[in-house]
Amino acid sequence: MPLGDLIDRRRLIIGQGILSVVALVAVAAARTEAILFAQPGRDGSACRPWYKCLVAFAATLAMPAERGKAVGMVTSAS
Repeated sequence: MPLGDLIDRRRLIIGQGILSVVALVAVAAARTEAILFAQPGRDGSACRPWYKCLVAFAATLAMPAERGKAVGMVTSAS
């Protein structure tokens, strides 16, 4: 993810998480079908990749000897 290389990953993950929450609240509050069907596309394209940043962030936080274990734990959600 190119933004993960340019922006601090902590801020990027938090920002995308907040955008995801806002988009999902908009889906929950949709009063017309047009709004309902437009929101998941916007959420999926702009907000969903935040979990991919978690893998890279875990790898940078882990000690070199523990990097594989940390990445495995994040990807398997253990």
